[in-house]
Amino acid sequence: MAFQSTEPPLHIHHREDEAWYILDGKMTFYVGDAVLEATAGCFAFAPRGIPHTFTVDAEPTRVLVFASPAGFEHFALELGEQAHDDTPPAGLAAPGPEVLGPVAERYGIEVVGPPARAR
Repeated sequence: MAFQSTEPPLHIHHREDEAWYILDGKMTFYVGDAVLEATAGCFAFAPRGIPHTFTVDAEPTRVLVFASPAGFEHFALELGEQAHDDTPPAGLAAPGPEVLGPVAERYGIEVVGPPARAR
């Protein structure tokens, strides 16, 4: 599930490609200079080395996230909170730069700008 409260800052993956398949809802992806509005059935791709971010335009959006090669899941486990159902945890929010920065760096992710809504 994707929510506006967890939209990421503009960032670059240096170790893996990232992709998304929208099951239900709507997101907008910003990959390099491209903008893709994605609804159910759409696939978006961000190759490693290209700055990208996204907005969640309908809450909640159900989305499958892919990263290749493996390793990104450890980043998500370190920063995330286990879900027990489709209800977001109380106070769900993206971590601030003081938390996100060091963790992202360990996983080869470089933050290069603010979230799309903050620009």
